[in-house]
Amino acid sequence: MSLRFDPRLLISGPFETCPNCGAEEFGILGVGHEMYTRRCRACWFKAHVGLPPLSRKVVYIDQFAISDMMKTLNAEHPHHAEAAKNPFWRELFEALEAVVKRQLVICPDSDIHSHESAVSGWYEDLKLLYEHFSHGVSFNSTDQIAQRQLNIAVLAWLDKKAPEYNFDAERVTHGAQGGINDWMDRFIISVSGEYPAFLVEAFRKFRDEVHVKIRTLFEEELRTTPQKDFEYWFTREREAGGRAILQARWLYEKRMHDIATGLVPFTYENIYQSNGLDQFNLIFEVLKARGVPDDGVMSTLKAFLASDEFKDYPMSRITTLVWAAIGQAAANGQKEPPNAGTSNDIRVLSLAPYCDAMFVDNGCRALWMKIPTKYRKPYKAKMFSYNTRQEFLAYLRDIRDRADPAIVECVHQVYGEPTPFFTMYEYDRNRRKRD
Repeated sequence: MSLRFDPRLLISGPFETCPNCGAEEFGILGVGHEMYTRRCRACWFKAHVGLPPLSRKVVYIDQFAISDMMKTLNAEHPHHAEAAKNPFWRELFEALEAVVKRQLVICPDSDIHSHESAVSGWYEDLKLLYEHFSHGVSFNSTDQIAQRQLNIAVLAWLDKKAPEYNFDAERVTHGAQGGINDWMDRFIISVSGEYPAFLVEAFRKFRDEVHVKIRTLFEEELRTTPQKDFEYWFTREREAGGRAILQARWLYEKRMHDIATGLVPFTYENIYQSNGLDQFNLIFEVLKARGVPDDGVMSTLKAFLASDEFKDYPMSRITTLVWAAIGQAAANGQKEPPNAGTSNDIRVLSLAPYCDAMFVDNGCRALWMKIPTKYRKPYKAKMFSYNTRQEFLAYLRDIRDRADPAIVECVHQVYGEPTPFFTMYEYDRNRRKRD
């Protein structure tokens, strides 16, 4: 049996009068960068039309909000009825739709979204929602961004120059269908398929192990320190980063020795790996590439770890500030230790220099606000949470209301009137049945 495909299905509305044949069949064939293509379904006449440049706001939507919006819209979720009782999640979805579909805002997804979705049991449903707002634009992994910043810091230190960091989100995002300021195509290309069970378990195990270490540190050390001044904690945490990297290298060497002598079986899982070790290796390789002699590499590496260039590269500084805030709060009598999501909160906050605004959970924003204002000034992101949810809705609506009329007109020409896709999960279920 032969299958036939009608290419006219690739041409969609809004339709206009064809300048070639006069039929009301002159629809949208494709959109990309700063141009869209119209084609007539009757006579196949085609025309390319230019579009004005965009300057989207970059808004990060944290996983907790993605989760509650998903539960509100997805009638098959066991907590749908409970989530739907809160009108805010539907209002937030509608407000985000209004600015994303008008090409005013992009909400890049991240590896944090992906990992937290994987351990939730609702990976595909959460992915459907965060990709709906990111339109396939993703932040590079937070580890990759940190390594890039660290590389800039090492080179600047070696050249005795002040490091220069570019906080343009285009530099730290990627997308198969375009970038931060490309006009969106009408389709989102996404690859289905959940993480293998062993990876999901690895994500969960890593999160739980980090949480245990944080609780232990909080209870046994931070709460018992008499120092209550933020500057003390800031200075203390700035010194801790370099020690952690050197310890990571020591742990790696010890593990390799234990494997070589038979104390530990040789398996992939038993080889020591950590972000600290990755940072050590990057610094080591840069120093070698710059001609530092073998007998001077370690002393030079330690000198760099003691420098301001290392202590103050953006992700290092943000992590330091958050841990200083945690330490000060503990010393001042906070009884409740950080929760299991704290390590991910720190990773989310490390993206602040690249965002215009962030909507995070209350605990994450509280951590940020505990940092004295003068230390937060270099980072532009407006920080919102559920406790300031009405302010966030007002922020999104202000972006919508201040939109350039030329952009709004082009949106209508290319996509039609933007409407919230409240039935996205029903549509997706029906699509899967057809497939």
